[in-house]
Amino acid sequence: MTRRAPIGLFALALLAACGEKAPRTQVMLVIDAEPAIRAEARSLHLEVFGGEDGMPASTYARRYVRDFEDPTFPWSLALVPFEPDPPRAWRALVETRRADGTPLTRSTLRGGYAAEHTVRLDFLVEDDCAGVLCADLRCEAGACVDPLVDVGTLPELVVDGGT
Repeated sequence: MTRRAPIGLFALALLAACGEKAPRTQVMLVIDAEPAIRAEARSLHLEVFGGEDGMPASTYARRYVRDFEDPTFPWSLALVPFEPDPPRAWRALVETRRADGTPLTRSTLRGGYAAEHTVRLDFLVEDDCAGVLCADLRCEAGACVDPLVDVGTLPELVVDGGT
């Protein structure tokens, strides 16, 4: 019985360790579009870059490029740091395209991460941004504005279990 106790304790400890979820450091980017953009956009082009926080965004390495035909909005993408240290940052290019492949809208978002927190970043592609192609800026109300997102102001991601 003394031999079984250590094995039983080990199994119990292993089970307890597997049951705990470590907090994830990530930004859940949720892209939505207003009606006119939804009607005209035939593809969604995303590029995500990652780098060291505090370095110029132009030095970030491209980590993800994808085109999605006939996107269904809202569209979600998890931004996860490539390495935890030093503090990491990200830049995301969000572009909607017409049927002929020409850009309909273009915005860039830029930010960092909240260590051990999963936060939600809602980005709405507004109808006023149709035809506005912001280079390294974010389109808001038809104008190109600062792309920086303050991760400290973003809400924690709440996962709905479908109830």
